[in-house]
Amino acid sequence: MNSPLDFNKRGISLRNLSVVLQGNRILDGIDMEIAPGEVIALLGPSGCGKTTLLRVIAGLQVPSQGEVLIGGETITEVAPYRRGVGMVFQSYALFPHMTVHDNIAFGLKMHRVSPEERARIVSVTLEMLDLTHLRDRYPAQLSGGQQQRVAVARTIATRPSVLLLDEPTAALDKKLRDSMRSELRTLLKQVGITAIIVTHDQEEALAIADRVAVMERGTIAQFGTGAELYDRPNSRFVADFVGYMNYLDGAVTGIAGDLAEVDIGGRKVKALATPRCGVGDRVEIAIRPEMISISGERPRAEAGATNELTARLAGEEFLGIVTYLRFEDELDRKILVIKTGRDRHHSVGVGNECCLSWPADLTSIIAASGAREGSAA
Repeated sequence: MNSPLDFNKRGISLRNLSVVLQGNRILDGIDMEIAPGEVIALLGPSGCGKTTLLRVIAGLQVPSQGEVLIGGETITEVAPYRRGVGMVFQSYALFPHMTVHDNIAFGLKMHRVSPEERARIVSVTLEMLDLTHLRDRYPAQLSGGQQQRVAVARTIATRPSVLLLDEPTAALDKKLRDSMRSELRTLLKQVGITAIIVTHDQEEALAIADRVAVMERGTIAQFGTGAELYDRPNSRFVADFVGYMNYLDGAVTGIAGDLAEVDIGGRKVKALATPRCGVGDRVEIAIRPEMISISGERPRAEAGATNELTARLAGEEFLGIVTYLRFEDELDRKILVIKTGRDRHHSVGVGNECCLSWPADLTSIIAASGAREGSAA
């Protein structure tokens, strides 16, 4: 669906951006290219620099070095109100003494838009965000989700080239937050605006954004689609932050094609090889809990296509839509298996042994120390 408002969407380039405050490096050499109309999420724990990066783009924080370009134009030293950037704050910052209509019209008044054009834009924006029936209400009379829509409406009414959202669903309860994710994604794509969302919620980032930048201590640890981050994390930090993961330590004993053979303590498994690992390297392999199958027998599969491990069920947690099954093997390694749907009722019985199996092509090597088996560390 095309947007009834005319947006001059533009791409964003961040080049070697750094911010140092009171001797602390908050951002450290950030490089990023965002296409026009793309929705990006900055994901990371508190203190990783994601909000600071948003403030630099908005012009609310001066970088210590580097450049910000919007639409190919350097705007690093341009005043915030001249950047064509709109920002939705976590608190929404609605004017309590103004109606929904007047909140949305406020920015247009400041931009000296004519009364006729202002009325048209407000009317279109109210309709786009399903707020027409709430136009005469005040913020205190709105739910959290309605207040969020008004905050977004007030910002996009001024037709910015770039929309920045700082923790847009943080103030909502879980059920409303889940429903608002889909609504926000639909709205952003309908409008077609370039948008950057700051969040610490991995589900929100994966659900809303075209690509996600996982941030760690002022740097971008990995930048890619949700599927890329989930299926092929490049570090343990990213693997831990985007979903749950099991880890097994071992040594590479051979490489054939795309697969590396890894000895994990008397048992050999296969994982997708990386350019960084070679025969003899100590590595860490990773398996997503939901990729693991449970069987009382050895699985029937093509040779080399499936990894296997015998383990004992140590405990289980039924959480409604999912069940967490916690296993231990003969080396006391902890392995988490997550089951959903009908499989969530499956249980081998606490204390019983079974065979855990998972595909070799869904087994990742996320760390290669370079240290050889038997060498001094």
